Amino acid sequence: RDCLLSRGLGDVYKRQEYASDETQIRKRDTLMSDTSDFKKGMIETNGIELHYVEYGEGPLVIFCHGWPESWYSWRHQIRAIGDQGYRAVALHMRGYGDSSKPANVDAYTISHLIGDVVGTVTGLGESQAVVIGHDWGGPVAWYSALMRPDLFRAVAVLSVPFMPPFALPADVSMNDVCLLYTSDAADD
Repeated sequence: RDCLLSRGLGDVYKRQEYASDETQIRKRDTLMSDTSDFKKGMIETNGIELHYVEYGEGPLVIFCHGWPESWYSWRHQIRAIGDQGYRAVALHMRGYGDSSKPANVDAYTISHLIGDVVGTVTGLGESQAVVIGHDWGGPVAWYSALMRPDLFRAVAVLSVPFMPPFALPADVSMNDVCLLYTSDAADD
């Protein structure tokens, strides 16, 4: 028998034994990618319908996929995060899968995509979330957190570095900009 060691959150290792024959390998792969216990839904937001998949209960974590991907790209992370006490939600981004596909290319601006993610938080009845992006979902995650720090308490991005939308003076950091924005909002 062979062993597969898979690492989960919190440096927890799971030992999964399986036979080397092809039937057992297919069984193992099916178990590892089974999403039948994920809840599927639609949110009406920002003038469109967004399809999402969720798993788990607790604080909201939203996953934004890249191109040419779908929510399914996050299936392993959804389960791992959901099993750790979070409500993991992966979107089919605007134009993908079962989500609306506006015909006009102007409907795919970063502002529209940010609006979709913001609308997902409120559409799911939450007031805050962590947003995670990969590839083209990375800038959506970065700018969602930048534009709405009141909704997004943390951001994580895979494979895409942060690129500020404008050049800052040498003595000003993005943290300074975010602090200024949040202190202005608190004064209102």
